[in-house]
Amino acid sequence: MKIKQNFLPVLLLIACCYSWSTKAQTTLNKTGNRWELLVDNNPFQIKGVTFGCDNDVKNYDKYFNDLLFLGVNTIRIWGTNDNTQQLLDAAQSYGVKVMMGIWMRHGRPGMEDDDSFNYLKDTIGMEDMYKHALETVEKFHKHPAVLTWAVGNEVYLNIATEAEKEAYSKLLERICSNIKKIDANHPVTSVEGWTFGLDWWQKWVPSIDIYGINSYGAGANYIAGEIEKRGIDKPYIVTEFGVTGEWDIKAKKMD
Repeated sequence: MKIKQNFLPVLLLIACCYSWSTKAQTTLNKTGNRWELLVDNNPFQIKGVTFGCDNDVKNYDKYFNDLLFLGVNTIRIWGTNDNTQQLLDAAQSYGVKVMMGIWMRHGRPGMEDDDSFNYLKDTIGMEDMYKHALETVEKFHKHPAVLTWAVGNEVYLNIATEAEKEAYSKLLERICSNIKKIDANHPVTSVEGWTFGLDWWQKWVPSIDIYGINSYGAGANYIAGEIEKRGIDKPYIVTEFGVTGEWDIKAKKMD
């Protein structure tokens, strides 16, 4: 039921500028109850880290050399910016694949972006996110370093009401289904904290090919059980993991 592949929450990565004329295809294969990720028909096991140093372009070479030393073959980014083309070119030059993040706004302040967005009322903002997502795919889908698309990061975790989550889910399905029309060569994923997205994805977002799950502490050991308990027949990738986060540590009462 799963692709056993994990992303360490290490903020490292890449660089250089090249022009690439070829593209790589990422596909999924299922044999029995086992899912397998393929790149150009060859099995590909993700050995990944998250990447938060995209603005430090001058040190891309240093970061990539460090990553190769660690055995990394994939990086994950949460969104794109003016340096994304250089990032992809550098990744390709070092033989590293990129899980391409497409940022979706959070429904209330919190986490790293400290944003607040109303998925029930802000139709203009939702249309902006939709257009940005498809423009990103149009721009980068032929680059050979692209592994998958990852739409959103922990959005359900940061939305307060059921009605807002439903509205976000419908937008997410619209985006994911249209990405597939543009790019048939790369699976579509979405990323959520722990299991907060599973029921919503299963009901509202059938166009997601792979579930992305961020899990810290011992949680990664229980993901497979949560997937099976819900009868979900889709693979997943552990898109962030590490030691127990400070948000999970109970504060001790001072005497």
